[in-house]
Amino acid sequence: MEQTRLTIVAELYMREMGARQFYETIGGSSYASVRRHFLKLVEHGWLRKARTASAGALGGRPEALYRSTELAVIDDETWHEIPVSIRDAIMVQLLEEIGGRLGEALEQRTSDARPDGIAVFRTIEVDERAWCEAQRAVERCFKVVLDEQTDAKIRLDRSTEDPLLMVVNLAAFEAPGRTLEGFRPLPRASVTSPPPPWPQRVGRVFADRLDLEIVDELNRSTLTPAELRARLGGSSNLFLLRRCMRLTDLGWVVNTETGGSDRRQRTYRFRAAAPAVSESDIYELIPGPVRMGRTWEAFKPFVETTIAAVNAGSFNNRFDPHLTMTPLLLDGIAWAQVTKALRGLEETLERLEVELAKRRGRAGFSGFQAAFLVSSFQAPQREPRR
Repeated sequence: MEQTRLTIVAELYMREMGARQFYETIGGSSYASVRRHFLKLVEHGWLRKARTASAGALGGRPEALYRSTELAVIDDETWHEIPVSIRDAIMVQLLEEIGGRLGEALEQRTSDARPDGIAVFRTIEVDERAWCEAQRAVERCFKVVLDEQTDAKIRLDRSTEDPLLMVVNLAAFEAPGRTLEGFRPLPRASVTSPPPPWPQRVGRVFADRLDLEIVDELNRSTLTPAELRARLGGSSNLFLLRRCMRLTDLGWVVNTETGGSDRRQRTYRFRAAAPAVSESDIYELIPGPVRMGRTWEAFKPFVETTIAAVNAGSFNNRFDPHLTMTPLLLDGIAWAQVTKALRGLEETLERLEVELAKRRGRAGFSGFQAAFLVSSFQAPQREPRR
């Protein structure tokens, strides 16, 4: 329900922090609100207390320092249970977060400052065998990245080395290019009544299982409240009508009512809504003058292909797509190890492409376009506000 909580979990996965230190470094509406977020995350198991820092360590009074217990990542099993339109919207939101991170790095000229940065985006015609191997390689690489962050935490706690902030982006999904059986584009979410902020939209639809079931049904067909009641149950048609109207206000559903001006004669019909987004919505997070360099050149076609895949229904056509943005606070050893893992993934994709070129000429080859992103860049670190 709160973007600040997601930021806290991400930042404290990299390093230990207290509420006051977070507020002074990252920000928030007030110290009191940040402290409440910390306590809520502790209550629900997202944070654990690491230690109490002495007054001298922070230049003020003693403060409890916390670490995240895990990153806020959706596993494959959970992902498959989420309605497709909500999966698409989550991907679009993550694109915006990636664009925001890259924009900061481009403005501060850190994205391409190191020669060992990686920025590779490619589409490959794969068969099922190659897709499974490539997808497993991406998942293995992601796990290695997380392990290196864990090891770096321990070393940084024991050394005086200045940490480096690396952002790793990984993606693997079906690119548009073939007709998908049974796919019908969803109507765009209404832009006349802007929905609430993103975390509130997600938090509210996930708060009640019935809301997810309604959106899931409306991904399949346009339904009236009475038809929804026949499929899902419910206390009354009016109850489901009110639920659908609330989901419309949140931007998850489109209302296609028909009938006259008399409310008693109206027939309400609802359909799940596709995210209303374009490439320009992502690009506007990055000032025009800094759109250059190898990282930007990989990011631009990646955004175009991802949004095209969402619109064509191919991004979530398979149950196992991957899209992650992972900020990492690393020492020199971990930086080299993460870079090695990413290079290894890049080499795996290159090898698969060579093997696929040989198989494509054989009888019975059945392929589809798959898109892969392997990217890492140095990001600017935020300093405590004075």
